[in-house]
Amino acid sequence: MFMVVTPLLHLDRLYQDNKCDYIAMKAASSDALAAGSSGGDRESWERKLLSLKSSRVVVTDEIKHLRKKLSRLEEENRALVSGINGLQEKLDRLPNSQHGEWSKPYKWDVEVRSALRTFFGIQGDFRTHQREAINATMCGKDVFLIKSTGGGKSICFQIPALLEDGFTLVVSPLVSLSHDQVFSLREKCIHAAVLDANTDREVAKAIFSDIVSDKSKLKLLYVTPEKIVSSKRFFHQLQKSAKFGLLRRIVIDEAHCVSQWGSDFRPAYRSLELLRTSQSTDTVPLMALTATATMDVREDVQSILKMRHTEVFLGSFNRPNLIYSVQSKGGKLVELVASIMREIELCQHRLNDGVAPSGLVYVHSRQDAEKMATALLGQGVRALPYHAGLEDFQKQSAHSSWRKGEVTVIVATVAFGMGIDKPNVRFVIHATLSKTMETYLQESGRAGRDGKPSRCTLFYRREDIAKVSSLVHGSPNQDVAKKKLYDFVSSFCESNGTTCRRVTIARSLGENANQLVCNGCCDVCLRSSVHEKDCFDASAAGKGLLQLIDSIKQNHIRDDISMIQLVDCWRGVGPIYKKLKETVSQDNIANLRSPAGVGRANLLKILVHMLLKGWIVEDFIATAYSWNVYVSISHSGRAWAAGQSRFTLFLDDEVGRHSKKKRKPKPSRVDPGEFGFESSGSEELFESIEDVDKRKLRKLTRKGKPQSSVSSSHVVIELLDSD
Repeated sequence: MFMVVTPLLHLDRLYQDNKCDYIAMKAASSDALAAGSSGGDRESWERKLLSLKSSRVVVTDEIKHLRKKLSRLEEENRALVSGINGLQEKLDRLPNSQHGEWSKPYKWDVEVRSALRTFFGIQGDFRTHQREAINATMCGKDVFLIKSTGGGKSICFQIPALLEDGFTLVVSPLVSLSHDQVFSLREKCIHAAVLDANTDREVAKAIFSDIVSDKSKLKLLYVTPEKIVSSKRFFHQLQKSAKFGLLRRIVIDEAHCVSQWGSDFRPAYRSLELLRTSQSTDTVPLMALTATATMDVREDVQSILKMRHTEVFLGSFNRPNLIYSVQSKGGKLVELVASIMREIELCQHRLNDGVAPSGLVYVHSRQDAEKMATALLGQGVRALPYHAGLEDFQKQSAHSSWRKGEVTVIVATVAFGMGIDKPNVRFVIHATLSKTMETYLQESGRAGRDGKPSRCTLFYRREDIAKVSSLVHGSPNQDVAKKKLYDFVSSFCESNGTTCRRVTIARSLGENANQLVCNGCCDVCLRSSVHEKDCFDASAAGKGLLQLIDSIKQNHIRDDISMIQLVDCWRGVGPIYKKLKETVSQDNIANLRSPAGVGRANLLKILVHMLLKGWIVEDFIATAYSWNVYVSISHSGRAWAAGQSRFTLFLDDEVGRHSKKKRKPKPSRVDPGEFGFESSGSEELFESIEDVDKRKLRKLTRKGKPQSSVSSSHVVIELLDSD
């Protein structure tokens, strides 16, 4: 910038001198002309004036140019200063590599180890970052602990709460999670309570009294973020607690919910900044906990919660005992149930000594949860559904039965699982696509908390992308949510089967993947050799697909077309293709057909690739209860089609292409799709599940009624009534 300012000052002086010379010259020429100078002198004066005028224009233009340059440099300088300040803030929030300060002996060490043994039954040493996080929070520091599911995060605030006067406030996203943790704490003789909308009036009154009394035995109080944000009376009581020195710390569990970049953003979580902007509570130390958080999430959480000089303890996501796998998902429920049964049997015989293993099956909707639970029940698996539509007593019953081992499988929506304390979960199966990598890790991380080998299997079907997109559309952070969904599909589900699953996860979280050792604990590394796949130049096919979309719309066949309808039309089947064939000439219709020898699955793969690239976009049209998802061409898609850029894909094996015809999976003995299962059957699923066995099921299905006339709820009732 100095190199610009110096010549600018010089030119400015030159301009001023030139201006003075010009004025003097003009005055002298006027005097000379007035005195009657000769024609030659007149021309000489005019030439001099012209020269000075020309020089003045050149200098003026140069000054303008340099001033613009100076303005740009000043703007760049401001941006650099702002960038430096931003980097310094990020540096302040980075995990502290010098955690030695928190590993040294403290005066409470003996009490901490005693509490670890007495209350939690842990005889060994602390896990990674536990001791450091405990010491930092007991020293009054703000702490951000990122530690994998099952890594022992709760101990890091529960032990300090036991050793200090006053109580710790725990902000938890789910009431069911809070009740589960409080139940577990009370079993350990730790005074804990939950305060929510359903809390008995007298119990709530006692809690309000306890949090401002120095004689109270209350150590941990669990609330939802909505309770803090919406209840002025409760927040006022918290302020009094803080003023009296009784509120020792505030714990934000599942802290990724604070950030719009997080996988489970909750608007009420974002409003928790009032804890640091309100009198008295602004000085209470904070502790934020989560299992997974990218750099963006970590920065956002600390900024929103206004955490100060935070000690960040960043653990690795990697748990060597978990076996990751992505498998192809059939289009029918009977096929999916057969695949899940194979997974359960694999866990039973290879990982659980022949004993029926405990596990979780995740689905997206309440109806899916009930259908799947009924189908597994029909296979002799002791399964129950768990979703937000159940009564509280049903959810508590299902959770309790599963924890005790009376039920082996819970089929759940995202309403279940956060913070569960069940060590022997041998499998977590995702029967449909997860919304984000973080969500997948949160849910799959509930497997194998006892350190024994456990399976984490995702059943993937490309048709599910539109279904999940419709779920995230309309959410408070829909653009971020959709990007995260696409990133997860692209990196984890649509990989070519050559990159280790752990490496993929590490890269998505910004972890160093070079130091990871999988030891054959994912489907990619488990293969003895990678099957050589065909590399297919899909550029012409992709451009043909865009032409097909244009042709359908320009010929007014359909304004909106779904992903599945488009692929069917591309293959030359379905009503849309029939109408197109009647409208377009034979030559043109031939050009709009899919490439020869490429089957439906790979055509869908090409379409999904173009969707993930942004060349095709999803459009959403609202219905009474959900969103319909259609596809159209984006501006970038048209730009790509007009250019010379190409793309290649590794094609999947397909029936009738390279592989032998696959056998259909053995049909489920009870197929809810066949039985026309209704969601109202939930109540029957919760009645005496112990009485259901395979023998009774076979006996029932041999009765004279046609299967199509028997509902699943009737099946369960008759099984329970028959002896």
